[in-house]
Amino acid sequence: MKYAHKEIVHRANGTTVIVRRAYHPDEFTVPESEMIHLRGIPAGYGSEDVLDEHDTELHYYHQIRRFERDGKRWILLVHPDEFAIEVELTRGTMGEIRPLSPDEAWRLARELDKRENRYPIEVEGQE
Repeated sequence: MKYAHKEIVHRANGTTVIVRRAYHPDEFTVPESEMIHLRGIPAGYGSEDVLDEHDTELHYYHQIRRFERDGKRWILLVHPDEFAIEVELTRGTMGEIRPLSPDEAWRLARELDKRENRYPIEVEGQE
């Protein structure tokens, strides 16, 4: 997965690392324009219907995990820009779309960093 806030760095000593930019909340905030776009999913389509199709409003997102909360089924999705949303899984009509807070999205990004197996990941400004 390619994300916007990391880059591969080849060091003079021959090592290679991935450097993640330091945390900036605005970079992990779901843009209002994105929420408007997602709320524009046509009537008659639920999130499961949209996820089943290619080239839809959700096709840019990476599916992280499905889970249950409060008797409802949800999916956690991360955009390549690393903001994240939880979407209620439904058929026929869209359910709730919950943007993760910037802090939650940052923690998720760092959790996903642990899956990286090519190079170590360092956060800018941290040792």
